[in-house]
Amino acid sequence: PGAGGGAGLTHSAPIINLVRKLQGILSSIERMPVYSHTLPGGGNALDVIKRPLKVQLRRAPGEEELLDLTGKSLKMEPISTVDMLETLLASKVEPQWYDRERGDHHFVRELLQKEAEGRPLELKYTGSDFDEAGLIYYVGSNGKTKPWVNPGMYGLVSVSTSDGKGMPYGKPYDPLSRDAEPKNCHSKDRPNSWFAVDLGVWVVPSKYTLRHARGYGKSAVREWQLQGSKDGLSWTVLKAHAADDTMVDPGATHTWDVSPPEDAEGWRHLRVLQTGQNAAGKHYLSLSGFEVYGRVVRVSTDQPGMERMRLDAAARSQARREMHKMVVGARVVRGLDWKWEEQDGVGGGAGLSGGG
Repeated sequence: PGAGGGAGLTHSAPIINLVRKLQGILSSIERMPVYSHTLPGGGNALDVIKRPLKVQLRRAPGEEELLDLTGKSLKMEPISTVDMLETLLASKVEPQWYDRERGDHHFVRELLQKEAEGRPLELKYTGSDFDEAGLIYYVGSNGKTKPWVNPGMYGLVSVSTSDGKGMPYGKPYDPLSRDAEPKNCHSKDRPNSWFAVDLGVWVVPSKYTLRHARGYGKSAVREWQLQGSKDGLSWTVLKAHAADDTMVDPGATHTWDVSPPEDAEGWRHLRVLQTGQNAAGKHYLSLSGFEVYGRVVRVSTDQPGMERMRLDAAARSQARREMHKMVVGARVVRGLDWKWEEQDGVGGGAGLSGGG
C-alpha cells in the first residue's frame, strides 16, 4: 500500500454497497411483533377496555354520615381514574340539602316564619319567562340559597299525570324542567289529559307560565284550564283558555295573568287540564315547562304527594274488593279513571261486563 493504501474501505467499496442493499431488503419485509391483545377477536388484555366495569358499593364499617348505598351496583368506563370515581361517588353519597327532612329546608323555615308573622311571600313576575322569581324556582333552589334542581325529581313537590307513571315520552316531572332545551314530554292521546303538582304550599296565583315541549312540533295546547285544589280531589277553574294559539313552535313560552276566585287560603294543588284538541287535532298534552307566581300563604311540613298516595292505596283496595263481585253480565259504568276510549259506546254510559 502506498499513500492511498491507508484509506481502507471507501463508500464505493462492494462490501458497503452489499450491506446497504441488505438493509433495504430487510427494512421492506420487517414486521412488528403481534401480541394477543391486538389480534382480531381477542377477548383479553387491552380488548377488555371496550367493556364497562361493574362496581359494587359498600359503606365502610362505622360510617354514619354518608348515605348507605351498600349492595348497589355502578357501571363505569375502564379508563376512568380513581379521582373521577371518587368525585362521582361523593355526589351520590354525600347528603344534599334536598335529602334532609322537609322541616329542615331553608324555604320551609322561611315560609313558616312569614306565616307566623302574617307576612305572605309575594312572588312577582319580572317580565322574563322562566326568570328566578317564581314558586317552582323558589322551591327548587331552597329559597334561592342553592343551585336549582327540578323539585319534582327530589320530592320537594309531587307531580302526577293522567297517564300515571307510564308516560309515552318523558318523565312525570319533565313539565317542570328549566333546561335550555325543552324536553320531549307528552301524555297519551286521550281526551282530558292533564298534569298536576302538589306544591306543598298554598298559593294564590297571579300569573303562570307554560313552555311547549319538543318532539311533536305542532302539538301546542289550544284548549285548556289552569285549575286549583285544596285536597287534590275537588278542582276550581282558575283560568280557562279557548282557541289560544299563543304557543306554536317547540320551546315556545308564554305567561298569562290569573284572576282566581276570592280565596284567602289559596290552593295547594295546581293542574293543567286539556279540555279540547291541541294544534295537531290530537289530545296528547305537550308541556316542558311550568312556573307560577303569586302570594304564598302557608307551607306544609308534610311530604308532598303523601295524601295522594294514601288515596290511591285506598282506591286500589276498594277496586280489589269490587273485583270479587264482578261476574259476567254485571252492570258497569265508566269511572273517572276510564282508559279504554269508546269501547263502551260513544260518550260512555252503563253497560254489561263480558267474559275475560
